[in-house]
Amino acid sequence: MRRREFHRWAQAQALAMALAPWQQLLGQTSGPERRWRDDPFVLGVASGQPRADSVVLWTRLLIGPQDRLVTGLDPAQVTCEVFADEALRQRVWHSEITTDEQRGHSVHAIAQGLAADRPYWYRFRCGDATSPTGRTRTAPHAQADVRRLRLALASCQHYEQGEFVAHADIARQALDLVVFVGDYIYESSNPRTAVRKHTGAEPKTLDEYRQRYALYKSDPHLQAAHAAHPWLLMWDDHEVVNDYANDRDPRNTPLAVFMQRRAAAYQAYFEHQPLAIGPDLASPWGASMRLHDKWSWGCLADIWTLDCRQYRSPQACPDPNRGGGRVVTQCAELEETNRTMLGSAQEAWLYEGLRQSTATWKVLAQSTLMCPTSVNTLLGRATYTDAWDGYPQARRRLLQTLADGGISDVLTLGAMCT
Repeated sequence: MRRREFHRWAQAQALAMALAPWQQLLGQTSGPERRWRDDPFVLGVASGQPRADSVVLWTRLLIGPQDRLVTGLDPAQVTCEVFADEALRQRVWHSEITTDEQRGHSVHAIAQGLAADRPYWYRFRCGDATSPTGRTRTAPHAQADVRRLRLALASCQHYEQGEFVAHADIARQALDLVVFVGDYIYESSNPRTAVRKHTGAEPKTLDEYRQRYALYKSDPHLQAAHAAHPWLLMWDDHEVVNDYANDRDPRNTPLAVFMQRRAAAYQAYFEHQPLAIGPDLASPWGASMRLHDKWSWGCLADIWTLDCRQYRSPQACPDPNRGGGRVVTQCAELEETNRTMLGSAQEAWLYEGLRQSTATWKVLAQSTLMCPTSVNTLLGRATYTDAWDGYPQARRRLLQTLADGGISDVLTLGAMCT
């Protein structure tokens, strides 16, 4: 080695030794270099929105206090891998995804170019940490001759009100899909009937909603159901606040304040679910997010996931002291023709899709009961205004569209949560 080369080598070694403590503090952003003290994949994995050639894969890095202080965070490089076999020997797709604090260290990967109507296995890696393995599947081609669709319908999973044993059963079943129609989290609490407790107060900020989702995602039965099957998801009200309608909440919170809360809730929802599209940050307050969509399962079924919260008219005949739903009688406002559950744009999109569908079954997956539940009383017909009963003209338009178009074999999936 020549003298000049030796001096360069010595200077490089000295500089490396001098910077070593800082590099340890700041951490490495490339995957193989990162060393974790706590498992960052404790919230599990999930898949969803299956198409014939793609599926959305999700995880979120949960950074423990030791890693936050020692290894640094941003940005973090995560590898997502998809395999054709359960033994994870036949890798068919992979991608490198960068995530950071701004997105809650959530990871969304759209695995594309997959074969239709078959299972796949997937995992995530970040440095020396590897996630649990999830199983998913793609949908059949739109015109494939499919004779069976096995799905589970789920909703209203209030963490405090019971253990998620139903999800443990869902994980064990041989299913094609899990369809979740709302109230993935509850922002509210009822300590009198709680079998386990929420942590923290009612969420209103992005960080508080993230903490609430992390609590729910920590449940092992829920993790197992997500890891076992792809999910189609729709929200209801408790993902934001009970009985909110479009841009109003039951407390009549000032518009700008409530929409800031809705924006935080929508972002947290996206950060914790296998979704391809997140909030529209260009919309007012960044509080909009298109979640409604259409999904096909061969020639057997078309499935519409319908948003019954973001675009609806406020509940009719509200209590003068508070908003939200309630039971009313003799409420003329119910029959106003401009009242809508889905919003005019979503209504038109749905009606056109129903008219064009050639599938045997047309499935409407949404968050509340389509059927009437009102009852006659001595004071008149008692109607609960937060469900479809509170939007009779909107329901009538939907049913008339089916009748006028001769559209048969329509199945509604919904729930009645409080």
